[in-house]
Amino acid sequence: MGLGLRAPMPNYQQPQAPAAGGGGPVLNKATTLFVGSISPGISDSFLTSLFAACGPLRSFKRLQTPAGKPQAFGFAEFEEPDAVSRALQLLDGRLLPSLEGGPPKKLSVKADQKTQGFLKTYEEQRMQSSDDEVAKMTSETLIGSLIAALTDPSALPQQDQLNNQKDDIVIPPHLQDLQEQDLPEEQRGLVLSEISLFRERSARRDRPPQVVAAQQARGGRQWGQGQGDRDRDRERERERERERDWERDREREREQKERENEKAGESHGLGNKPVGFVKESGAPASNAPLKTDEEREKERLDARRREEDNSFRDRERRYEPRERQRIAAIERQMQRERGLARAEEKDRQELGQRLAEWDDDQSDEPFYVDRARWRQTRARFLASETAADDQSRALEARQAEHLRLESEAFLARQMDELRALAEEQRKAGLLLDDGAPVQLAISAIKKEEKKEEKPASKPVAPKVVFGAEDDEDLGARRRRGQLVKLDFEAAEKERIVERLHKVRDSVPKNAEALWKAKVKWDALTDTVVDNKILPLATKKLVEYLGELDDDDMVVFIVDHVKGRKPPQELVEALEPVLVEEATDLVLAIWRQVVFESGCYGEGLESGQNFVDQDGPMAPA
Repeated sequence: MGLGLRAPMPNYQQPQAPAAGGGGPVLNKATTLFVGSISPGISDSFLTSLFAACGPLRSFKRLQTPAGKPQAFGFAEFEEPDAVSRALQLLDGRLLPSLEGGPPKKLSVKADQKTQGFLKTYEEQRMQSSDDEVAKMTSETLIGSLIAALTDPSALPQQDQLNNQKDDIVIPPHLQDLQEQDLPEEQRGLVLSEISLFRERSARRDRPPQVVAAQQARGGRQWGQGQGDRDRDRERERERERERDWERDREREREQKERENEKAGESHGLGNKPVGFVKESGAPASNAPLKTDEEREKERLDARRREEDNSFRDRERRYEPRERQRIAAIERQMQRERGLARAEEKDRQELGQRLAEWDDDQSDEPFYVDRARWRQTRARFLASETAADDQSRALEARQAEHLRLESEAFLARQMDELRALAEEQRKAGLLLDDGAPVQLAISAIKKEEKKEEKPASKPVAPKVVFGAEDDEDLGARRRRGQLVKLDFEAAEKERIVERLHKVRDSVPKNAEALWKAKVKWDALTDTVVDNKILPLATKKLVEYLGELDDDDMVVFIVDHVKGRKPPQELVEALEPVLVEEATDLVLAIWRQVVFESGCYGEGLESGQNFVDQDGPMAPA
């Protein structure tokens, strides 16, 4: 790169070790391919051979389920970019049969954006030659042969041939004796005999265990008979030693129980009770002297000390592996940090040197080379951004107007319902005007009767003493008061939205604090995981890898969350495929997990809200 050219962005990833046979730097190479849609039953060794047919293969990694079953996707890394191009051309879309009885599936071989950019730059700088076509034809032939061997039984050794193999020692061609003319004449016989004996022993050691067992069953027992007798004698001696140890342990336990019984009898006052008749046993009396109390106490202390030592060694044996694993993890972390620091220092020096030698006259920056074109590009970019902002503001205004109209319609419906209810209560005589006074009559109140309404011949009905004027003056004096229903739902929604924003702000954004956050797994039900985590994982994988041919990685992430496993394991499982983006993907998913847990702890329903969504939260 000449002076003044644009420098690439510094890469703070930990530097990788260069290949053993590579002459150039490996840090800038991007030779990683994503392998998906692997047919069931296809082994890792077959896939390694399949990719090695395209060129030198550095590694092939394939994830596994918690049960140990290989996943349907993996990660292939090549030594050379030519092998990457051949793998994309020859293996993408190749039909592989299923070895478990299912339909065949097309193998998916994809390259991420970084690898695609590297291959494009490499192909532009490289000249095509006739050797490339020959290598491509050779790789295609090898791939066809490997795939044919999966479905063609004749490509594998027959069972009859395996059964008819002889048990004799077969020396491979590379282990056979040298030619006689290649050795000195005076030492020819000795050298040939020694070499033949050595290689025959080597071939005998390489025989399968089934062949060795069959030969021994047919009569190879005469050799080593003495050795077998010695082994049996040693085994019998060890058995007798174990029996003696067992007898000593039984005797020690019996004495200890006797001492405990004696102490218990003395403590309960049983020492002075007469001893019952005991029949004489036929065993001879022991001539061993009785042990004193000091000796017995010493033996008890020794036994207790041995038990404590054994318990300590057992705890130490369980503790040491955990400490070794923890120390190894700390050392790996320190090594990664040192590698990152070295990479940062190297990038800092390179960038400082480039900036020190920067020449504006030879730079290809549009700002320096073509200012008018730069302004046009900038103006188009600003115009598109302004148009997008205007659309967002118009959408927000329409949404606010829609909410206002809905609120007014809701209030109008409530008022109509209240009016209808008040009218029904008024007709039933249950509703009184709060502003009108209630008249109570203590004595009978006589009223003048209208002569034209009632004839004189009819008797006058007695008046009601209390409330005589209520029915007559009710229509004239009753005035209806307007009842206004307070809208508590709007205020409640605002409080719920405020609490949702508070929970979202409490979710950590850095990985270290997020991994330590406590998760209430009861909030992560299958419905929540399927409706929130699954679409979020699919969206992020499409952003990082492009269009997905299958959902194996999405299912793997969802199973990990449903299994209530820590996020560090998910990062380690996705690093072979996503490399740098693995931490960002798990960070986005785990923020949503912690958000759901926080809402559950606050007694809120998250609804369709996401922790990283644009705009305000909406109540469920």
